Amino acid sequence: SRVLQRALSERAAGEQQQRALMHQLSSVLAAAPIGIAITRQRHFVLVSAEWCALLGWPVGSLVGWPARDIFAAQEDYDALGPRVRAAFAAHEPYAGEHEFRRRDGSHFWGRLSGRPVADGEVEAGTIWLLEDVTHQRAERERLACFDRAFTAGPETAALAESRAAAAPVPAAVVAPVAPV
Repeated sequence: SRVLQRALSERAAGEQQQRALMHQLSSVLAAAPIGIAITRQRHFVLVSAEWCALLGWPVGSLVGWPARDIFAAQEDYDALGPRVRAAFAAHEPYAGEHEFRRRDGSHFWGRLSGRPVADGEVEAGTIWLLEDVTHQRAERERLACFDRAFTAGPETAALAESRAAAAPVPAAVVAPVAPV
């Protein structure tokens, strides 16, 4: 009947639009210079290539994994939940810096930003952005050390400068770990 043919035609067109949209989304995830992931019930359901690269995992291998497994410390992950809930309850995105663990066990500092996929719908999941800020964090700490030293006096400033010049740069800052 015509009604059935029309319904099947509309369904096929809708499926084609959905495939095109998924292709576009895949292209965005592949091209994004920042890690992108979606979690639902604290497990990864979608993970970009950059997210995996930051953490040293092959593309797609983190899907299904608990989000807690990428944090360097369980305490940091546990403290994240209340802060995220508070931000989302205020209709604000979450943003913070955390220490993360790569597949090889090395650590890096990352800026994590998140927001609900759909406001007020927890079951829809959370979209997360992740970028490595190890270098920026090390520079901020170095500048803070100089600032404290200069406010303490010239002798302390000279000592801080000589210590900073002699201090080795952490390996994570010098050579980021390539994905395995």
